[in-house]
Amino acid sequence: MVFYPAEELRDGVFLVDTPGVGSIYRHNTEAAYAFVPESDAAVFLTSADPPISDGERTFLEDVRAEAARMFFVLNKVDYLSENDRQEALAFTRDVLEEALGTEPKLYPVSARQGLFAKLVGDQRELEASGMATFERDFSRFLVREKGSVIVTSISGQGRKLLADARNALDVEERALQIPIEDLAARTEEMERVFAQALESRDDIRTLLRREAEKLVALVEEDLDHLRQNASKSLVRRAEGFLAESPDVPSVDAVDELVKDALRRELERWRLEEDRKIGEAFQIAMSRHVEETNRLIEGTVRLCGELLQVQLSSVDTPAGIAPETQFTYSFFEVPTILESLLPDMSRFLPAGVVRRRVSRTVSEKVPELVDKHCGRLRWDFVQRLDRSRVALEGALDERLEGTIESLRLGVRRALDERSRSETEARSAWAAMEADRRRLEALDAAFALVREQAEAGDAQR
Repeated sequence: MVFYPAEELRDGVFLVDTPGVGSIYRHNTEAAYAFVPESDAAVFLTSADPPISDGERTFLEDVRAEAARMFFVLNKVDYLSENDRQEALAFTRDVLEEALGTEPKLYPVSARQGLFAKLVGDQRELEASGMATFERDFSRFLVREKGSVIVTSISGQGRKLLADARNALDVEERALQIPIEDLAARTEEMERVFAQALESRDDIRTLLRREAEKLVALVEEDLDHLRQNASKSLVRRAEGFLAESPDVPSVDAVDELVKDALRRELERWRLEEDRKIGEAFQIAMSRHVEETNRLIEGTVRLCGELLQVQLSSVDTPAGIAPETQFTYSFFEVPTILESLLPDMSRFLPAGVVRRRVSRTVSEKVPELVDKHCGRLRWDFVQRLDRSRVALEGALDERLEGTIESLRLGVRRALDERSRSETEARSAWAAMEADRRRLEALDAAFALVREQAEAGDAQR
């Protein structure tokens, strides 16, 4: 695995390079088809040399209703003369318009020229390559459209922090008015409320882990079906290939048949299972987020009743952060599998070779399928665990932040009670200034939310 600090990926953007369409390997095209509905945007890259193919046009006709947003890039325009370049652009636009039913924006680029320009730091050359125009438009999409999700998430977190800060001020102000002996008793009662809330939090954690275990069990059940069906299907195909071949096929030919069929079977299963488990995890997550919201709201309400002050709480949205979602899988479907058996066909009679290959296929294919089912299980278990831990951490942070803000108000009030009258007046003035700042921040967050919602409505 290779890591690189790419600025474009810093805010949670995932770039997936799918195989090309129209490949001689059918599973490559199937993988490209499968990824489009899962993406927020697709970059359709075609070449001026050769021009867009029939397979690519068919692909666009099939997926145009599935893709949320598509960018069309025509590469290698530097290979052509100016006249040929204009012809290639016109031809590609006509094909795209026919396939899509609309006139798309087409970006003519020279990736080679753009790479060279970046390596030497030549901005004029980068503009001439066409890459700068495409990058600007793609970045604008990420910021304005994809970025609205991030803005909404940050806005929700900001509202929660503002509510906590406002509650701390309200508790502080009220605690300054309560007799010290009475405040001590109420503070002790608040701590009992906090302890109960943390116990309930632990119960939510336990339930969430059980939900994750249920999802693992569901994956295992689906893998059992895959194991049985794929093994039978692969053995049947291999034996059919052996029976239909006029000559004794080489072991390499049988290997390639099994590899290709297994790749397609695993890829198709994984994509379907990702969608299924992702949706199930989202439902389970939402349920426990709602339970945590009720717990936080109840804790704030009880503390407000103890202190006889009106406090507020802000619900956590179900999708509190991208990290709490069921993560996308970069599980690699095997491209190289071990040979089923040594090639001994040149040493044995044809009939013996056929029988040996058939017997070995029946024995080894189930082992091969089982091996990769094990890899798939490990992949799903790891991703479910990461998502669960991220959710637990986010919910813990929300509850503990609420509790700490309420404690902070009491601590500040106790501290101010030990000060002189002049210092106390100064503290009251500081509280009022803090309250004005919080109101200004709340108004700013409300404006950000309105703008994000207006942008979503326009799209």
